[in-house]
Amino acid sequence: MRRFSRLRALIALVLAAVCVVELLLVAFAGSKETNKDLLQEETLVGAGSRSKTLKPQHGTTHAPTNNQTESEGGARSNDTSSYNLEEVIANLSKPWAVNETRKAGIRRKFNSVLNATEFTVLTKNFAVLGQNLTFAINPSVVHNLTDEVYRMLPEQSPFTTSKLKRCSVVGNGGILASSYCGKEIDSSDFVFRCNTPPLKGYQKHAGTKSNLTSINPGGVIDIKYRRLRDIGYRNRFLRDMKAYGDLLIPVYGVNMNAYRTSMLALRLLRQKDSTTRGLIINPDHFRGLQDMWREMGLQSRMTTGFYLASVALSVCDSTDLYGFWPFAKGPNHRPVTYHYYDRLKISKGVHNFNWEFDVLYRLHMSGVLKMHAGPCT
Repeated sequence: MRRFSRLRALIALVLAAVCVVELLLVAFAGSKETNKDLLQEETLVGAGSRSKTLKPQHGTTHAPTNNQTESEGGARSNDTSSYNLEEVIANLSKPWAVNETRKAGIRRKFNSVLNATEFTVLTKNFAVLGQNLTFAINPSVVHNLTDEVYRMLPEQSPFTTSKLKRCSVVGNGGILASSYCGKEIDSSDFVFRCNTPPLKGYQKHAGTKSNLTSINPGGVIDIKYRRLRDIGYRNRFLRDMKAYGDLLIPVYGVNMNAYRTSMLALRLLRQKDSTTRGLIINPDHFRGLQDMWREMGLQSRMTTGFYLASVALSVCDSTDLYGFWPFAKGPNHRPVTYHYYDRLKISKGVHNFNWEFDVLYRLHMSGVLKMHAGPCT
């Protein structure tokens, strides 16, 4: 029985490695480099492995388990000794050059799941009244598209109305504190943000421009705004949401409780005095990307920041990342907080930020996206 379990584990590892190689062959299609070179120098993180630069320093080879990370866009790892941070920071500080061939290959791979330009959000163009929608995080939950929800949908995706050149995806990691990246972020053509972070008072470092911002029904609407239970919280919600552009809401996300909370927010955003548009994440698109990354070795739930980075790579000509840093120390060994706006310490959760960072870092090194970790000049 033990031998059979080992065989199954070996088969799973081989399949994960095959999926990683498939992504690389797509990304590097047309390159003059040989497949051998690609596997040696440009391989993305596979199941349980690390990139060449992020190899552990003290002989440990484990990937963080699901209960070692938490939250959306800024958790850090206490295991900084397992990483060659000086080398990572030095590489991120070097001049960066885009590789159009590799970037186009990654985009083709992402859009083979579902075309992000059309299908990131639910629209009347493609949604059908009464259709059953399987929830993104919990596929055992299915709910039909009601007439009320259908009437809330835009005619078309926000990504089809204009060509997006330079996009920035802004995570909430403490690496943004004292970064002075605000002007650089605000100069982008389109800015993605995660979970409605505070911007007032942090403009110099995090910027203020917001075109599309995700929101967590449980963590934000339920807790911060007390589930919009009275006029005071409703007015505060409407006032605060003006800062974030379109609001991306996972109506069909986790469970029916989150569904009902999301519907309360959507109804409020439909009022005449609201200037914020509520958009609904297409659960099929989110789940499709989650499944794709799972085949690559991501065994935990994909973070919203990682999802938005995947979307940006699918719809934008170029993508810059800010605030993505899973380590407790940054440049010059300065301490890095959980978020740029608080002093919280890491707690147990459902995400694996280290694995996601490995992938994003490798995409930076291969010229697909540009990651920022130091001060902006």
